[in-house]
Amino acid sequence: MMKNNSLKVIGSVLGLGTFLMIAPSLVAAEESESTIPSININLLSQDNEHAGILDVKVSDLIIIDNIDVKIPNVEENAEELAHVSITNEEIGTIEASVLTKTETVASNEQAVVDIGNQDIPVVNKVDVEILKQVENTSNDSTSSESALVDVAVEDLIVTENVDVEVIKQVENTSTDSTSSESALVDVAVEDLIVTENVDVEVIKQVENTSTDSTSSESALVDVAVEDLIVTENVDVEVLKQVENTSTNSFSNESTLVDVAIEDLIVTDRVEISVLDSENFMKDENKKETQKGVHLKLSNLPLLGTLHVGVLENQFVKKNQNQQKDSSLVTIGLGEESSLSNSLIDKVELNVLENSQISSKNLQAEKSAVVGLELNDTSLGDLSTYVLLSESTMDKGNRKNNSGLLEVNTDDLLLLKDIHLGVLDRHVDEGEKAFSLSEGLLQLDLISDLTDEISIDVLTNDEFTNNSGTYQNGKTISIGLKNDLVGEINVDILPTENSVAATPTNPIPPMEDVVEEVEGNEGEDGSSEEIITDHIPVAENDLVTENNPVINEDEDSADEQNAPNDEGIIVVEEEGSDSSANTLIPNPNLIADGDDEILTEEKITEDDETSLGANFFNNDGNFFNGSSLPQTGGFFTGIMLLVIALSLLSGGWTIRKIA
Repeated sequence: MMKNNSLKVIGSVLGLGTFLMIAPSLVAAEESESTIPSININLLSQDNEHAGILDVKVSDLIIIDNIDVKIPNVEENAEELAHVSITNEEIGTIEASVLTKTETVASNEQAVVDIGNQDIPVVNKVDVEILKQVENTSNDSTSSESALVDVAVEDLIVTENVDVEVIKQVENTSTDSTSSESALVDVAVEDLIVTENVDVEVIKQVENTSTDSTSSESALVDVAVEDLIVTENVDVEVLKQVENTSTNSFSNESTLVDVAIEDLIVTDRVEISVLDSENFMKDENKKETQKGVHLKLSNLPLLGTLHVGVLENQFVKKNQNQQKDSSLVTIGLGEESSLSNSLIDKVELNVLENSQISSKNLQAEKSAVVGLELNDTSLGDLSTYVLLSESTMDKGNRKNNSGLLEVNTDDLLLLKDIHLGVLDRHVDEGEKAFSLSEGLLQLDLISDLTDEISIDVLTNDEFTNNSGTYQNGKTISIGLKNDLVGEINVDILPTENSVAATPTNPIPPMEDVVEEVEGNEGEDGSSEEIITDHIPVAENDLVTENNPVINEDEDSADEQNAPNDEGIIVVEEEGSDSSANTLIPNPNLIADGDDEILTEEKITEDDETSLGANFFNNDGNFFNGSSLPQTGGFFTGIMLLVIALSLLSGGWTIRKIA
């Protein structure tokens, strides 16, 4: 009863106010024309055709054709506290409702104020709702939408529908999932002349929750355009943030600017991102990516996918394996999948690149100022690096590769394999061996035409194992290996050096040998001649077949242990004269096949053979001599000097004659 009385009081006040508002129009109409407007007022009517509190209908006004006021307005499935309808030929029909509510079996719509304008010359319908609330319910889902202000415009000249919502909130709930979307401002435009749909959202927030996963997306500005003339979809997001969480995984992506374009004329998809960061975690695996600027064009004709990145960093951890890649500029071309429609499978150019790999038994790092890699099943593989530095540590084995310019190919057409190094250095160090290769220029070619060609300029090779160290230097070296001509090597000013390794067994002092010899004296006190297979000598005085000199120490005046002319080492006993010296033949001066002692004349007769023998002996081990082998052939140093002077004098003579 109190509610009905309150509604009657409110309706009476609104009715009085409405009458006072339209009274001036009635007076003006009476003064200007003699025609009296039609006024129909029903107050507290019990008739179902009229409003219960106030029903006012005014027609034939000068400015306004019709005014209809109902307090309240009750229709089928709709209730309004107050409804005002104004009709005019120029402005069309304006309808305003206060505290509206529309209910059906599955939906409920409410608004504090609802203003509608129909049949406007430039637009068909305009609907403005304040504090709008819409709810829809089905058997297994519910949805709700609310907005502080909702403006809907239909049938504009340049577009069909425009919907503007301020402080928009949308929620959807089903049996196993919920979703919500909010925006400070949401503008949706349909059927523009140049595009089908345009959706602009400011301070957008989207959240989705299911049984085992949640996701959220936010953006300061999100612009989505569909079905443009030159493309299908365009999506631009500013200050974008995306998070996804499941039972055992988590992903996060943030971007200052993100642009996605689909179905362009020349490409399927274009992706542009500025200051992009992506994180992904699953169990103990992790992937992190940072991009300053990222551009990607997918499915270009004949080219495949084009990728351009500036200031890109990537970190990947999988179990105990880790990999980190970074570059200032990256340009990639080719297909990402094995089904390639491009001319080249993959081409990648990196500027200031760095790559690090770490696992249980492997540590690797590679950096280069410029790196170019080409991979193609038909053309072959090519890699080119400028200022390369590469190191690998694998189970105690260390490898280092560096160079000003490094070019490597694999399975190229005709040429097959190529290695070109300029100011390069290659080191391979293991537990038992060490190898080094460096030079100004190293070129190796393997092709079907010439088989193998090698060109070295100012190179140095070194190899060390348990037997010793071998060094080989080349000023200019050209090598050719072919089935027709065999193997040809031309070396200019080569150098070789071999150094024996330090004996692992300790060498007893010379005094112990003298005591042992003294213990073998005869009964008459004279020394016996002892032939031994091993004579301990100092490390720097190793006696070899090609090195008959036993001791060349200029500072030592003691020559008691020097060999005599017959190749016999004389060991003087302490306290005995020279006639009692023990004679020990040097086994290294014994000729092969008999017991003939090599004398100085015998060595001179065999001097045609080089005193520096090959650094490999008959057993294939390193030669333990301390002498340097002599190398070279016809082009000796003197011969090259004569040739150079001849060319110089010939050129000078020709110039004078000319």
